Amino acid sequence: MFLSSKLKNPMTVLVIDIAIIMLPVFLSIKSVFGIWNKILFLMPYNAIYSNFSQMVSYKIGNIVVDLPMMTIITYMIIMVITLICAKKFYSKHQVE
Repeated sequence: MFLSSKLKNPMTVLVIDIAIIMLPVFLSIKSVFGIWNKILFLMPYNAIYSNFSQMVSYKIGNIVVDLPMMTIITYMIIMVITLICAKKFYSKHQVE
């Protein structure tokens, strides 16, 4: 919804969505280290094909969170932020 409210062309929204979903297919998790590796585990493609058997954890302060819970937390935060932004941008949207 956020991209649809921000961009005027639905084809652009589709291309961006497909790029976000397919990015991890081209980037191997084993070829990337550090924070990028942890971000790749949270991408939609890896969340769908459940790499949950791999022992990946995220440290937030004194709390250690496993991959399934971090995926849920991350997607909930992204959902709230994008819905708020979509509402803000859609209220300014004018139909031509």
